[in-house]
Amino acid sequence: MSDLKLYWRVYFIFAILLIPIIFYWGWMLMGRLRHPSTTLRVSTKPEKFFSQIKPIWPKKIPILMYHYIEYVTDKRDTIRQSLNITPYILEHQIQTLLNAGYTFITARELGEIFDGKLDIPKKPILLTFDDGYRDFYTDAYPIIKKYRVKATAYIISGFIGYRNYMAETQIKTIAQEGLVEIGAHTVHHLSFSHAPIHEIQKELRESKTTLETLIGKSVVSFAYPNGSYDEYAMNEVEQSGFTIAMGTRPGITINPQDRFTLSRIRPGSNIGADLLIRISK
Repeated sequence: MSDLKLYWRVYFIFAILLIPIIFYWGWMLMGRLRHPSTTLRVSTKPEKFFSQIKPIWPKKIPILMYHYIEYVTDKRDTIRQSLNITPYILEHQIQTLLNAGYTFITARELGEIFDGKLDIPKKPILLTFDDGYRDFYTDAYPIIKKYRVKATAYIISGFIGYRNYMAETQIKTIAQEGLVEIGAHTVHHLSFSHAPIHEIQKELRESKTTLETLIGKSVVSFAYPNGSYDEYAMNEVEQSGFTIAMGTRPGITINPQDRFTLSRIRPGSNIGADLLIRISK
């Protein structure tokens, strides 16, 4: 019985000693909550506040894909006709997009948006031109300059200076003037789906190096020839130093997780309301 009394006395003394300790901890915690040592700073300016909010993906960002921009005179050239729109149509498409409030960005800028380095502008859209045909310089580029819109031109580095392709001086000119980003499109327009890895590596790295040496700027954007790729090719694109890559799968839904297989759409000859409907699907 005496042992039981001793136990309760020890327990009572321990409780008496513990109560002020608990009270002190509680008081310190409340003090920290009332007067924290670090405060969350939120801008009172609305535009700065919203810029701190990370974008929610996926988003609908149309990436338009073009090849030839010219007036095809040879009716027997069905391939060129199928890949061509006239300068008249291109100009009216750009007018339509500007009037609809779209903001033209480059592929490089889209990659920087993915990385959180740039804010997403209002209604972003991309114009991409594949292969590096001469008519881009003679017919498309004057329209791009006229309206001061941005675009990305994907160059087949091994075809520079060939018949119907841009010359070195033309590529350097458009790169230096700043509206058009230069991207890589391999050396020989090699399809990647079943190509050996060493060939893919050579096409990627040689085209990147050739273009960077030519224009004096980094080349970070790539377009797959014929939209052809597999998992190994995608990995090699990233390993070669590219930050973004375009396919040909139709669609406008864009996600940073798909930055090396981005969808694009062909606008065709649509202008006005027809174009706006086309790029909204």
